Amino acid sequence: GSPGREPVLRRLQEEVAPLVVVVPAQFTELCSWARPLCSDWITFESAEDSDEANQRVWSAVSAWVKSQASCARELLGCMTYDEWGIEMCAFLCEQLKLPGTPVKTIRQIRNKVTFRDVCAAAGIPVPRYRTVHNA
Repeated sequence: GSPGREPVLRRLQEEVAPLVVVVPAQFTELCSWARPLCSDWITFESAEDSDEANQRVWSAVSAWVKSQASCARELLGCMTYDEWGIEMCAFLCEQLKLPGTPVKTIRQIRNKVTFRDVCAAAGIPVPRYRTVHNA
């Protein structure tokens, strides 16, 4: 993300250091301001398809976890402060057995039609709506 995120990382560094940051390779330069605030930096090749992107980030993170096997450190959590990272963060939490919102729930919430359908099925009132499809 942008350097405007620095106060967030500084606070995390004070509260829960060490920090490990996962960055898509195409954003490495944009995010370089954060590197001095992090203990480790993991990059991965992103993908348009979210399932493929999740597999790629998991491959990079699991390789990092294996490389840290001899250290006494453990991962305590996973978070994102950017929209693009919400599903990926949920996926990593599932894979690492960390607390977090399940990927299925994230996908339901991010799609308005699906979200309304899920709410209606649970008995939660929803406004009338119609789905418009491109011809």
